Amino acid sequence: METTPNSKLKNIKSFFQSTGYPKKFRKDVHILLNFGYQQSRTSLNAKTQEPTITGRIAEEIEKGLEELDLLPESVLKPHYVVIPENSRIKSTDTNNIKDKFIRLDIVILDNRKRPYRRYVIEGKRLKKKNFSEAVDKYCNIGIKNFIDEIYASDSPEAILVGFWQDENARHWFDEIIQNFTDNEKALSVQDRLIVVKVIPEITDELVSSHQRKSGSKIILFHILLDCQ
Repeated sequence: METTPNSKLKNIKSFFQSTGYPKKFRKDVHILLNFGYQQSRTSLNAKTQEPTITGRIAEEIEKGLEELDLLPESVLKPHYVVIPENSRIKSTDTNNIKDKFIRLDIVILDNRKRPYRRYVIEGKRLKKKNFSEAVDKYCNIGIKNFIDEIYASDSPEAILVGFWQDENARHWFDEIIQNFTDNEKALSVQDRLIVVKVIPEITDELVSSHQRKSGSKIILFHILLDCQ
C-alpha cells in the first residue's frame, strides 16, 4: 500500500531539466538500493542502528553486482561499483556481532567514462523514542550535509533514506513535510516536496531540490524504508 502524501505530480520534469543524472542511472541506483534492502530485510529490526542498516544494504548490493543472475538484466552490472563515502569503521553494534566492519554511507559509482558519476545514498534512522532528534537529524543534518556540500558536492542529485522503526511511512512523511514548511529558508528549498515514483517497487518516495552554498542545485530523493 502506498503511504506517500497526496501531492500532484506537477512540473516533475522541472526537477531534471538541465540538471540531474540520466534517467537510466537514476533508475538503476533505485533498483540496486531496493535489491540491497530486500536482501537484508530479514536481518533488520527496530533495534538495528543506522550504520549497520546501510552496511548490510551495501554488502548485499555488492553481492548482487558480483552474482550476475541476482539482478535484472536491464541493470548495467559491469559498470557499477559500490564504494564507501567514508572509510570503514569497526562495528560496536551488538546487533552486528558477525560484522567486523560497517559502512557509514553508500555510493554507487558508474565507471563507464571519466569523470565518473557518483550517486550518494545517505541514511537516517527514524524512531519515535528519539522523535525530535530523529526528524532534526533527517532534515537539519541529513539535508544540510548536502546543502553544505559535505556530501555529493560533485553530484547533481542524491538519495536520502529514512529507515523508520515505528509508526508508519505516512507518519514520518508528515513530520518531514512539516519540518520543510517550518524551515524552508534554512533548508534552501528551491522546489518543494512532491510525490515521485522512479521504480514501482519503491512506493514511499518524494523529491525536492535545494540550493547549495556554492549556488548550484541539488535534487534530493527522499525514500522511506520499513526497518521495524
